[in-house]
Order: sequence, then structure tokens, then C-alpha cells
Amino acid sequence: MDLFLVSNLNSTALAFFSLTLLLAFSLFLIRPSKAGSNLQEPPMASGAWPILGHLMLLGGSPTPHKTLAAMADKYGPLFTIKLGSRRALVLSNWKMAKECYTTNDVVVSSRSKLVAIQHVAYNQASFGFAPYGPYWREIRKMVTAFLSDRKTELLSRVRVSEIRSSVKELFHVWSEKKGSDECVVVEMKQWFTELVFNIVFQTMAGKRLFGKTAVVSEKDAEKCVKALREFMQMLGVCTVADAVPVLRWMNLGVKAMKETAKELDVILDEWLVEHCKKRALFGEKGVERDDQDFMDTMLSVLEGATIDGFDAATINKATTLALILGATDTSTVTLTWVICFLLKNPLILEKVKEEMNIQIGKERFISESDVNKLVYLQAVVKETLRLYPPGPLSAPREFTQDCMLGSYHIKKGTRLITNLWKIQTDPNIWLDPLTFKPERFITTHKDVDVKGQNFELLPFGSGRRICPGISFGLNMIHLTLANFLHSYEIFNKPNEVIDMRETLGMTNEKATPLEILVKPRLSSEISSEKRPPIVKGAWPILGHLSLLNASKTPHRTLGALADKYGPLFTIKLGVKEALVLNNWEMSKELFTTNDLAVSSRPKLVAIEVMSYNQAFVGLAPYGPYWRELRKIVTKEFLSNPRIEQLSHIRISEVQTSFKELYDLCYTSVNNKKENESSYGAATLVDMKEWLEHLTFNIIVRMVVGKRYCVAHVEGKEKAERFMKNLDEFMNLMGTFTVADGVPCLRWLDLGGHEKAMKATAEEMDKLLSEWLEEHREKNGLGGKVKGDQDFMDVMISTLNGAPIHGFDADTICKATTLELILGASDSTAVTLTWALSLLVRNPLAMEKAKEEIDMHIGKEGYIREADISKLVYLEAIIKETLRLYPPAPLSSPRVFTENCILGGYHIKKGTRLMHNLWKIQRDPSVWSDPLEFKPERFITTHQHVNLKGRHFELLPFGSGRRMCVGMSLGLNVLHFTLANMLHSFDISNPSTEPVDMTEFFRFVNTRATPLKLLNSLISPSLVSPISDYLVQSTASFSPSFVSTRSDLTRLIRFPCRVTFYRGLVISSMFPGAGGFISPDNGGEVSYELHHDFSPQRRCSGSPVFVTLLVNSVSQESSRVLRPKAIMFSLKALATAGIEGVVVEIWWGLVEKNKPRVYDWNLLRWHASVASRFERFSRFISMAWDLMIPIGMWKLDPRVSHKMTKTVYTT
Repeated sequence: MDLFLVSNLNSTALAFFSLTLLLAFSLFLIRPSKAGSNLQEPPMASGAWPILGHLMLLGGSPTPHKTLAAMADKYGPLFTIKLGSRRALVLSNWKMAKECYTTNDVVVSSRSKLVAIQHVAYNQASFGFAPYGPYWREIRKMVTAFLSDRKTELLSRVRVSEIRSSVKELFHVWSEKKGSDECVVVEMKQWFTELVFNIVFQTMAGKRLFGKTAVVSEKDAEKCVKALREFMQMLGVCTVADAVPVLRWMNLGVKAMKETAKELDVILDEWLVEHCKKRALFGEKGVERDDQDFMDTMLSVLEGATIDGFDAATINKATTLALILGATDTSTVTLTWVICFLLKNPLILEKVKEEMNIQIGKERFISESDVNKLVYLQAVVKETLRLYPPGPLSAPREFTQDCMLGSYHIKKGTRLITNLWKIQTDPNIWLDPLTFKPERFITTHKDVDVKGQNFELLPFGSGRRICPGISFGLNMIHLTLANFLHSYEIFNKPNEVIDMRETLGMTNEKATPLEILVKPRLSSEISSEKRPPIVKGAWPILGHLSLLNASKTPHRTLGALADKYGPLFTIKLGVKEALVLNNWEMSKELFTTNDLAVSSRPKLVAIEVMSYNQAFVGLAPYGPYWRELRKIVTKEFLSNPRIEQLSHIRISEVQTSFKELYDLCYTSVNNKKENESSYGAATLVDMKEWLEHLTFNIIVRMVVGKRYCVAHVEGKEKAERFMKNLDEFMNLMGTFTVADGVPCLRWLDLGGHEKAMKATAEEMDKLLSEWLEEHREKNGLGGKVKGDQDFMDVMISTLNGAPIHGFDADTICKATTLELILGASDSTAVTLTWALSLLVRNPLAMEKAKEEIDMHIGKEGYIREADISKLVYLEAIIKETLRLYPPAPLSSPRVFTENCILGGYHIKKGTRLMHNLWKIQRDPSVWSDPLEFKPERFITTHQHVNLKGRHFELLPFGSGRRMCVGMSLGLNVLHFTLANMLHSFDISNPSTEPVDMTEFFRFVNTRATPLKLLNSLISPSLVSPISDYLVQSTASFSPSFVSTRSDLTRLIRFPCRVTFYRGLVISSMFPGAGGFISPDNGGEVSYELHHDFSPQRRCSGSPVFVTLLVNSVSQESSRVLRPKAIMFSLKALATAGIEGVVVEIWWGLVEKNKPRVYDWNLLRWHASVASRFERFSRFISMAWDLMIPIGMWKLDPRVSHKMTKTVYTT
């Protein structure tokens, strides 16, 4: 909110100017006149001087905005004045302002090139003074990104820290200088200036100028502020050259401008060099992106580039300077006027205090999350901005085209002066416009804000040139004012009246100092560092360790303590203090204001011994190693493109596991038919174990390219050993040893935990080393193409043997591999287990989920990952499960790396954080019926609440910098697995008793007991017989045909129901292999859904599977051959009474990027699998037969009784 004012021409300037007056006047008289126009122009104010115009009139006024307002009463809301030879349009009406900043905004979005701007604003490189065009748009985009609401929130720690430090420093001044009346005199203009300068300089350049922790000397700080003050004054100067350009050669006042500009440039240069050195020392990512000050951000964005003729260094300095100027003076001026108004209106001051007492109380500081509750205080700030806008005559703009405004013709080149003060005191809009009445913004004008859309209140401007720092400025003003008034009583000095005179300058500053009396309101809070309450009952030395270790559900124990001690309390873990957080509002404050201070991890015994001494990215301390490794993991494994690229693994594993479960059910049912106590078609399965195996296989395949836990597969013994070690690993990781609380007792290894940890870690390391060696050998033989690489392949190639911050490449690779397996498999399996438990306990919710699936996918369809977005209720089930049973109810431990304030409490550096998500997510003030399983809440009352860490009432994946990076992958697996499970199987409780929901905490919150449920198959359509071709005996194959389908048989485990076309249907489980061939299209293959599953798979009908000849597809051209031979076989089948057939392309050939072009790599892979079987030679001879081999068919007893029609299986 910069301001255009005209300074007084002093006597020296007038004397010098008189020497050239005659010549200039002559030039003025003899200049050529322009042809007249029939268009009406705004009225011109009278009283203009020759040459100077109205400059002297404005320069002689201490308040030009009031002078122009008086002229508006005479000439109307739109009139013109002469600034030397320049014409300026003065706008004084909100309706005209609306028309100007909407209809004509682009025409009036440029700036005039004044002498001051040229010399002290880097020749218009400062975006606030730059002409409208590509350069301005590019720089504004950068500035807006830095001042966005998210970035402003992330930088709130700077504001909070500075405000609280200044409030405390003021208390120390009071304690040293207080008088007999317990008050001390404080000059508030200076106090606000130092506070605001500290906030803005830290945000923009990472520096603190004032106070005990200032990074510069007091002399340098004063020098910097003095130069900035002079800069501001000069920007408010309209020189003779600005008014009469022909006199520009005289350089009146330019020397002083150049000196001030040079002085500021030296300071900015020093800052820029410091930032460049820091960048060179620590690398581009030496500072976390969210922690970068503005200069860091500009260095990263610009990267030495030139924009519109300005080099990167000039742009950086000019823009930094513009932001400092725009944020410091305006905020200081506003805060000063607020205090003036409150002292002049004591009843209003009392209302402000009363509101703070009710909403916050007198026990703590005010946090940023509290400000929204302080409605009256916000109204006080609005009313101050209305009566005393920091820039009452907005920044000057210039019309770049002729236009019409309010029926007047405005010429190109006319300057615009918007009289905000006049608009904001218009009696047609504001009742008692000159009276300070904050209540108006709670009653008659409650919907009026300051964001530039309500044209009766425009303190920050409007249109394209609106101030981009509104959120930043208001946050700073509100929080500063609230904490100052909350912490101190303020009084006017005896027998003195508040001076409300304004001064001439770029901003509407108070003309005199503001000396007031202050004394503490919350002396005990300010003088002492209030600590959170500590739980009673701590044991000597051990503290509360026994309390936690005795509980199988420590989150419930701590939740009960929160009911007694409040949402924030501390416990003693040996000699270490731990802060227990149980409230969503404090979580928001923590992960926004103080996130950086609590982004590190403590070095616990389990973490040191079992995570390769904190080489795990999730357990590493906050710093360069963590940032670098997190970047690799996120990009190479957990980014959305990579997750999508690996979707075939998830699909394959889910299908394979479901087929195994179906086999288990089928075998069990057949065995039980001989037993009278049979469950009928249902089989009892421990779903907890089954889901653990499924999620483990998905993750292990993606991470190291291996599959375990499959019957009859090689390496089953190794798999079982690995799973056992993983289970032990998770148990030990959740163990808090005595040594963690009392480090001096580590040598005792009480309980033998450390010994067990070392043994388990050694076992895991052996297996990881084997995997690493296997991958190296494989890569040495040519490796895989990039798209087929697993995570270990990627890590080997990315690291390329290079260490990162002290950890060698092998350690990093093994540590990260193990962490991904642990983090993704266990938490996912736990959540799926709880989801099934809750659904079985709530059969109506399960039925709703099935109905939704049937509606969107169909009973016979195959659920793809792309279908999940349609299943809103299923997603709500997952959310509700994560709310009630978060996998990590106490989140991962963090440690405070610096002192900070949280919820008004002082938290010491070194304190550990225990974040009780379980308690927060069952808060009755947020969730109705918080203990009930109600997925509907995420479709109604909480439909906008997501899991991305921005809704602090639901944080199963955490929030802030240490938020779980695998959230997208985890949710993909959860949704896809649960959807297909409900779609394919009937699941029920075998007992009349409710499912046991007892928890057991072991790093994750797992079920204490197995989850044994009855499973029976609903839809077998998920499975494809491709793989089973190669693992089943082929003895039953015969090239002969039969006359009836009921006599046909072949050993394929699963049926696949289809509707038959008059043709040969080509269908595969792999994307892109769907289509059919028929006599109607002359033997040409018709592809209906390229890169999708064939729609025939989703319909009902009698399944018949045959094998397409290998020599029907050319290995050279990869195209379908011999369609006539296929048609001959089709006719033979028709003669036999077969309505149609489903063809699985032999060897599992899959299309590449084009239809009918196949990938022969799968042929080689299938051949390697098939070669293990003794009848492989018979397969080969059959596959090369000219006829399509058909096996014997028979009625499938396993599924036919569940179908409405007779179903046959191959």
C-alpha cells in the first residue's frame, strides 16, 4: 500500500527553478495544440499555477488526501488536476472505483516512470513500480507464490517467535524501569517498528535486526533502517523533472536519491552474497524448501536467468527491497493508529480485552489459530484501515489507452490517483463516517472485507495491482495486536490527549511519537516460562516407563490421562521429558507454527541398533541426509507416476492371492462334504495372516522383485524365516527400553532387549545383503529396462556407489529397502484387518459397500484401480477405519530441536513428542458418536475431510515435514484390495459372538487375536487362466471335438463368465489384449477396448477356453497371422454346437503400444516357467497344431449352485 504524495518545494529549489521559469513558460506557450474532441472530459480543478499546475497546492498541505477530498466535494467524484505538465485523474467514489478496477483495470494497471522510481527502485525492476507487462507478470507470479496462504502459514513460526520474544523483552524492560505506579513509558511507534522489521527481515532475508538475538550490530541496524526511511521519503517525492520533463537535465534532488540507492544496494549486495555462499556450501537443497526466506526462493527460481533485460541479482535485490518496504512501514503505521484509537476509546479497548478473556483466557499467549475467534479485534483493525488507510492516495497508476470512465473520456497518459480515504469515509455508505465504530463490521457491514472486491473498503487496493501481501500483513497485524493487548494494560499519559495528526510521506504515518504507559496483564505468564502439567506418579529414575510398558494399549492409557490433565501434558521417560499432545487445534499449531522445531527423531536404542544407526529415512534426524534420501524415495518409488507404473504388480498379486484363497476354499469345502459339521460352501480363514501375506508380497515384489508365501514355490522356508524376523523386528521397534529413559544404564541391557535387537538386525541384514548381491549380479548381466526395475535396482543405479552424509551406498540401499517393506506392508495389513473386523461387526455397512460396487462395476465385473474413485462409500469405510484404528496411534516419536511455545506453554529443546492420534480422532467435540463406526460421516458432515495432513482432526498419516510419504501407495493398496475382497467373497463371522476388537501395540496397532472369518466365493471373474495354463498338467488336452458342452472338460481352476459373440473372443488378464474375430469382419481382429479388459469378461454366459496357436502371431512383425485358419477352427467349433469361445493367447502375449503388436518378452518368461513341468513337450506339440486344441468340458460343481444359469468351467 504505497502512497503518492508531493513534497514541499523548498526555497532553494524555488530560487533555482525561477532561473529557468521564463524559458519553460515560453516552451509551454508555443507548444502545438491538438484538435478538439466532442468527448466530454472530467472537470479540471481551478487554481493551477503556470507550469507547476497544482503541485504547490498539494505540496503545501500536510494531508493531500484531505485536500483532494475537499476538492471532490466541489468538483464531483471524478476530476482532474495538473501535476506540472502532466494530467492526473482523481477518483473519489466507490462506484467509479468499481468501474475503473473491473471494466478498465487492464488500461490502468501500469506505473509512471518517476525520477525516484528510476534511481532508487532499480529503474522499475521493483515489481511494485514496474510497468504492466510480461516482466511484471513474471515477478508477481513469484512473489504471489511466496506470499500464498500456505507459505504464510508455514512461516508463521517467524511471526510467533518474534512477537513472543518482543513481548517478553518488553516485560524485562518494565521490570527494570517500572515506576511507583507499576507502569513504564514505551514509545509504541519505535516498538512496533523494531518488531515488524524483525518479522519482515527474517521472512525476506533471514535476518533479525533488533533485540538480544540480533544478527547485526545496533549501529548497522540503525543504518539500515535509516536508509530505508530515506528511501520511503524519496519515493514520496515528486520532483520538478516529474512535473516538467523538459527540465529533467537539471537533476534536481537526484544526487541524494543516488546516494541512498547506493547505500541500500550495498546492504542488499551483502545479503545476496551471504545467501549465495550458503547455497554453494550446502547445495541447492541446503535449506528445506518450506524454510527458505525470500532471497533463497528467488535464487532457486531465477537460477541466474535474465528477465526482460534485468539480471538475476538485480531482480532479487529489487524485489526483496520492494517487499520489505511494502510490509514494514504499512504494518507499523496501522498498528500505531490502532493503539491511538483504542486509547481514545476506552470502552472499545475493554471490549477487546473482554473478548480475549472469554475466547482465550488469561493463562497463555494467543496463537494464530486463536485469531479467528477474535471477531471484535478483527473489526477494530478493519475500522482503523477504513479511517487511516496506510496509503490514503493509493499508488499512482497511468492510463495506457484512451478509455471511458463514468461517462468521461480519459486520455492515454493520464495518471490516476484513487483517494481511498475519501471513498472510505463516504457518508452515503458509512453511518457516522468519521467516528471510530468497529461494531459496524459485525452488524451492518459484516460482509465487507479488505480483499479488493468490496469497493467501499480498499486499503490494499484492487484489480491487478492489488497488494499481494494481504494475508501476510493481516496475520502479522492481528497476531501482534492481540498478544500485545493480551499481555499488557495500556494507558494514556496523564493530562495528555492523543495526537492524531498525520505526516507527509509515502505512508500515512503519525506525525508525532506515541508514548504510552504499559504494565503487564499476565505477569506470571510473561515473566516465567509456563510449562505443561506433568503427570503424577512418576517412579524415581524410571519416571512413567512402568506405566507405559505395563499397558498393551499405551494410546488409551495416555488418552485417559488427557481427560485428567488436559490436551497437553508431560510424562517422564526415565530422565527424558515427553510431551503428549491430544488436541487437533494444538496439532495444527504444532505442524504449522512449530513444525521445523519438531521435525527430528530421537535416537532410541531400537532405532540405533535396528535401523542402521538412523539410516532409515523415516527415522533419520532432520537434516541434509534426510532431505536427500527422502527426495530419492519419493521420486523413484512413491511418486504418483511410479505408483501407476507399478500397478500391474498390485493387480497381479491381488489376483494371485485371491486365486489361492479360492483354492483354499474349494479344497476345504470338498473335504468337509464328508463331514456332517461342514460350513457348507464357506471356509474358515485367518484373514489377519492372509492379509499380511498379501500386502507383504505386493510390497516385496515392488521393492526387490520377489514373491513369497505361495504354496509350492521355491524359497518358502526362506520366506517364512523372513516373515518371522519381520514380526520380531516390529515387536522390538515398538519396545521402549530402560536405556532410552536412563542412558547410563544401557550397559545393563535390562530385559535383554538390545541383545534381541542385534540378533534380529543381523538376520535381516544377511537377507538384505543376499538380495543386494543378486541385484548386482543381475544388473551385471544386462539388467532390466527402466520401467521393469524394482526399487533396489533404482537405488543401486541412483547411488552408484556414492555415500551420502557418512552412510555408504550399500547401507543406504539396505536400510531404505527394509524400511519400505516394514512401513508399507505392516500398516496396510493392519488397516485391512481392522476394516474387515469393523465390517463384520457392522453388516449393514458391508451390504452398502457391496451395493455400491454392484451399482458401479456390476456383479460380474472386474474392479480396476481406475474404478476406485467411483466407490465413495468404500473410501469412507477406509477413512473411518483409519480414524478409529490408526496404524500408529501414537505416531512416530519426534524430538524438539529448539525451544518453542505451544498452546501458550514453553517447550524445552530436547523434549520428545508423543502425538496421540487415537485420542484426537475420537474427540467428541469434533466427531459425533466418536466411538461408533459410521462411514457415512465422510459423505455428509465431514465430506471435505481428507487424509493429506491438512485436516488436523484426522491425521493417520501424520502432518508436516515428517508426514508419511507413502500415503498414496498405501491408500491404493487398501482401496483396491478391500474392494475386490468384498466383490469376490462373502465374508461372515463364524460365531454368534461379536468379533473381538482387542488391540495390541507393537509399533503398529495390530489385533491382539487372529481374525478367523468364513469366506465363500461370490464372483470368480477376477481370475484369468493364463498363468494356470503353465502350472497345470496337460494330460487331459485332446484335439478331438465333442458334440455337447456338458461333456467338455479341461483342468483350469477358475471359470470366467462371458457373453459369446459370433466369433472368436480374444481376452486376457493383461491390459490391451481384448477383442474378437468373427466371420462378419472377414477374419480381421476387432479391438473394442485397447489397453483395457475385454468387456466380454463382465457378462454372464457359458465359458469355453481354448488356446490360440503360437504360429498365429508372427514373431517378426508381431501381428496376427492366418485368420482363415482361425476361421476354419471357429466353424468346426460351431458344428460341434459351441456358441463361441474365449481365446487366451498362448504364452500370454501382450500388446505393446499398438493394437495387434505383441510383446514377445512374456513368451520367453512363460516358456521359462513352463519348462519346469514334465509335460512341456506335449504342450509344445499341441500349441503348434494347425487346429485349436479343445479339452474335455464338464459342469463345475464348485460354482454352478451359486449361479442363476448353468455354468461350465474349463
